[in-house]
Amino acid sequence: MLIDLAQIVRERRLPVGRVIHVGGNIGEEGELYSSWGSQVIWFEPRADAAMQIRRKYPTHIVVEAAAGATVGFSPIWLASNGQSSSLLRPRAHLELHPEISFERSCEVPVIPVDLVAQESDALVVDAQGYEEYVLEGARKCLGRCQWVYLEVNRAELFKGCPTIERLDELLVRHRRVETRWVLGRNWGDALWVLK
Repeated sequence: MLIDLAQIVRERRLPVGRVIHVGGNIGEEGELYSSWGSQVIWFEPRADAAMQIRRKYPTHIVVEAAAGATVGFSPIWLASNGQSSSLLRPRAHLELHPEISFERSCEVPVIPVDLVAQESDALVVDAQGYEEYVLEGARKCLGRCQWVYLEVNRAELFKGCPTIERLDELLVRHRRVETRWVLGRNWGDALWVLK
């Protein structure tokens, strides 16, 4: 995470009772969520990564699926580093990170966030360009969500990924309060809070 979430949550007194984290990878943020005493729901479609989250955080809920707009299956493009895997085909990512390859894909289940939980204090999404679909499947949840933390793009790192301006349009009930870009890159992180 590029933004110091612990500090922002403390300074803005953001609620952390329930956190939904989409694109959990191996649960790197789990210690922070545990320190808050949060009930955590992870979405992670890669079985090996989901298993690591379950082992590290046995009291957290792990949904072994991608979060999206509808129920179904989708190919996931598996990245050699694991964390850059996406339901969207890589595009500019290939040039920006030539050390990361996408040599294979497999089918994974896709489930809307709203089918799992319609209430949450926070929604954290690191879905490698798939954020728009995640938000479409989380409309009820977003209606009650106090804050949203997303990985954002200024360019098409993955085919069809939304720009940060498009995410602003989708999060009409929220106001973007913090944005951090990786120096010299077209991606970063942003935080929205409920208006």
